[in-house]
Amino acid sequence: MTTTAPRTALPPTRTRPGGTAALRGAAALHAALVLVQAALAGNWLAGNAVALRVHEALGTEGLTWVALATLVLAVVVWLAGRGPWWPAAVALLVAAADAVQIALGFAGRLAVHVPLGVAIFGASLVLLMATGDLRTRPRRGGPAAPPGPAAA
Repeated sequence: MTTTAPRTALPPTRTRPGGTAALRGAAALHAALVLVQAALAGNWLAGNAVALRVHEALGTEGLTWVALATLVLAVVVWLAGRGPWWPAAVALLVAAADAVQIALGFAGRLAVHVPLGVAIFGASLVLLMATGDLRTRPRRGGPAAPPGPAAA
């Protein structure tokens, strides 16, 4: 006859299930792509015509999909009770700003396109920092996981 040890609670982990790690990854990817966009724009201003084509493709293809994925993940995390509502609102604003940014860029409105790009980068960093806080945020009605590695 074999006996099994009684089940004990698992130690808290640094990341909670429910999409918070995926949200953080998507937010980090979005912020990195916005930074690449700025570098590509700078290369275009320095006379590299290919940089503009890459900038256009990355903005219309890459950033659009990453912004939408970030928005969906932020809403899922919020509705699952893994975080507050406001990162989802920031993700919505970033996705909307990305769409406006694309339209302004293709319209040649650089006087608005460039400052909006800076604002999008700032909002992306706010969202990225907010997702870092979700790792220790308590679930509705539950205790928070302690920061740092679990003590053995």
